[in-house]
Amino acid sequence: MAILIDSFNQKFTEYTYFYNLRMNNRVTQLSCAILTLIFILSYTSLSQGIDDRTSEQVFGLLDPVFGVDQRLVSGSYYYGPSRGSISGNPYFIDETWKRGSVTIGNRTYADLDLKYDIEMNQIVLKFTNIDNAALQISLRSENINRFVMNNRLFIPFPEINEEGLIQFCEVIIAGEISYYILKYKTLMLSRGGTTDYIYQEYAKQFLQINNRLIPFKTRRIIYNLYPEHKQKLKSYLRSQGLIPGRNRINDRKAMVEYCNQLVSDQN
Repeated sequence: MAILIDSFNQKFTEYTYFYNLRMNNRVTQLSCAILTLIFILSYTSLSQGIDDRTSEQVFGLLDPVFGVDQRLVSGSYYYGPSRGSISGNPYFIDETWKRGSVTIGNRTYADLDLKYDIEMNQIVLKFTNIDNAALQISLRSENINRFVMNNRLFIPFPEINEEGLIQFCEVIIAGEISYYILKYKTLMLSRGGTTDYIYQEYAKQFLQINNRLIPFKTRRIIYNLYPEHKQKLKSYLRSQGLIPGRNRINDRKAMVEYCNQLVSDQN
């Protein structure tokens, strides 16, 4: 019974937070009625087993009233990266906020301030509440179809990681051959330098062809997949002065784009 009461209190606190987050000068009676509805639904969820469906139902009822982004602002507080003697940052790009958008279902939320913390695997949204206080929320990854940050597209990586978590990869090319980059960072002890710790970045590159993921290690991967285009690809790389090594993303992008063109012309 104590566990049930604690869960009830936690659920009620959650709904009250989101209510207060978007509360404004609308008619008091309407606001009280909605809060009462949340309270009733919370009680119902306890009697049937608490799950996320009840939250979605409540947000669906609140949307017509507030007309805003309850489904978007549906995660937990983000408290920022570890503090101390640390070199680097845990983000996909850098520590500054990037303008972008998030797509959930068939709805896209534009003009957002975003970061992608790839150490914690959290997409972070900054927004200002009605008290003019800046808040940071970690968005729920399972709800997100895609997001754009600094004009760069990210989608859920086609494979779930070993922990069963959804990660997001950057889409370099989308086409017959798609080209993805998946990054993550870990906090490591520094081996010298001016700080005690350092963020170490790891990156993996993949090609996706017919829903098949293939590690993009060298250009030979493409030669082997499309032997009929091998000579044309080699000539193109020479003529353009391209060396599609692991760290030459733009050169690899150009090679994949040209290969997609060859495949399209063949079809």
